[in-house]
Amino acid sequence: MPQRGIQQRAGYRGEAFVDKAVSDAGHVWNDTKCDFAVDGQIEFVDTDREVTGVAVLAQVKATEAGFRGDTATGFKFTCKADHIDYWLRLGRPVVLICVDLRVQLAW
Repeated sequence: MPQRGIQQRAGYRGEAFVDKAVSDAGHVWNDTKCDFAVDGQIEFVDTDREVTGVAVLAQVKATEAGFRGDTATGFKFTCKADHIDYWLRLGRPVVLICVDLRVQLAW
C-alpha cells in the first residue's frame, strides 16, 4: 500500500501555513500545481484592496522536526545549488519561506 512520507506531509502543511499567513495579511497566494523549486506566487494587494499586479515567487521549506542548527536566535538552511541557479534564471524575485510547523512560525 502506498504511504505518504513525513517530508511530503510537512511540505503540504507548510504551503497551507503560508497560504493562510499571506491571506491573513490581505494578499493573494497562488500555488503552483507542478512544483519545480517554486511552490507558488504571492501577489500584493494595496491598502485600497486593489490587486497590484506586483508579485514574488515563493519556495516553501517546512519541517516538523526543526531546522538544522536550530537555536533561540536562528537556524541554518542550505539551498541546493541547482535550485538557486533555477531561481536566478526566472527573471522574477523568489523568496524562500522556512516554516517550523512545531511552533507555527515562518521566516
